[in-house]
Amino acid sequence: MAGSLLFVHGTGAHGTSGTLKRLRDGMGAHPVLSGVAVSASRWGEAVGPADLDVASALPPDIAARALGEEPADAEVTAAEWDLLAADPMLELRLLAALAGTDTGSRPILVAVDSADVVVYERLTGLTLPSEALAAAGVDDAEVTSAAAFVAAQPETTEAAGAVADPDDDELVTALARAVVATMLQSRGSAARQAFVDAVKAGLAPAGTRGIGTKLVGKVLRPLATRLATRVAMRRRGALMDPTTDFIRDIAFYIRRGEVVREHLVGELAALAPPVVVLGHSLGGIAAVDLLSAPDRPSGVRLLVTAGSQAPYLYLLDALDRLRPGGAAAPFTPWLNVYDRADLLSFCAARVFPAIGIRDEPVDAGVPFPDAHSAYWEQPRLYELIAEHWPSS
Repeated sequence: MAGSLLFVHGTGAHGTSGTLKRLRDGMGAHPVLSGVAVSASRWGEAVGPADLDVASALPPDIAARALGEEPADAEVTAAEWDLLAADPMLELRLLAALAGTDTGSRPILVAVDSADVVVYERLTGLTLPSEALAAAGVDDAEVTSAAAFVAAQPETTEAAGAVADPDDDELVTALARAVVATMLQSRGSAARQAFVDAVKAGLAPAGTRGIGTKLVGKVLRPLATRLATRVAMRRRGALMDPTTDFIRDIAFYIRRGEVVREHLVGELAALAPPVVVLGHSLGGIAAVDLLSAPDRPSGVRLLVTAGSQAPYLYLLDALDRLRPGGAAAPFTPWLNVYDRADLLSFCAARVFPAIGIRDEPVDAGVPFPDAHSAYWEQPRLYELIAEHWPSS
């Protein structure tokens, strides 16, 4: 089959050689498409925005820190509170699971009441000094509600039963932190720690005992180091690179889209007909904008988009030519390919007021964000292109 296909890349993909090879391999392996000349637009290299380093816009102590640098203790502590804010019962759940494996390090006590009963009574009867309440900015009712919530949770009963000592320091600390996390989720770490000390004193007035095994800390602290958002702040510069590429290209296109479209016109003029345009992500948006113009290139016979946000931008009234309720119509025939796992892909047929638009799913079997760039290995994509390829 004769003709030309022009691939228009999306955000953060100024180097197109890898994708172009995969496209040529996929087209060449299809019996109907093997004779098509496949080329890639170089709009990113030719007229797109320059690479940038956002370090100068970040706080100096963040921008200068490397990905492998260990966080400070205060950062990890703050990260632990982030995890507790999301799940106040996390430490008690960990303690219930871990204490049973540590039977040799804790004393076996014989008490009149079991530990879970004592813990329940202490939580439901918890009272704190007025100065502690004032320092935390809370009242008795808030403390009572939070303590009753913790008392009623199965994690509390399980942790107390596993430890078997209501005065165990690790158990009392976990209980106090659960109460405080339930109440003071928006407060700083220092204020929360001071209130934890007050709650601990209220739960165990005679003091706590234990040999400092810190079972929960052995699990929670590494988890906080790796996962919590506060620790990610120190890696902000490196973590922002992919996001910066995406925002940079989107912002450039919104302000300078005409330059991109003019460049595409010049590339399309050099192709042998019939011409098919295949736009990925932002490249699909540019293709939809270009081909919806009254003076669009005449040689294009089919528009294909993959992982396209054009329907979404249309609903946001953010496309150049097409507006909700407007008179302009999108170019057709238009084949829009999407993957349900690609969270940056959208359907078009039910959005645009036109016939000749067809949405077709593919399934790469990979999660997002990998799904957004996995279209080129899908045989189904090339089958669909072959089905819609213009006859002449």
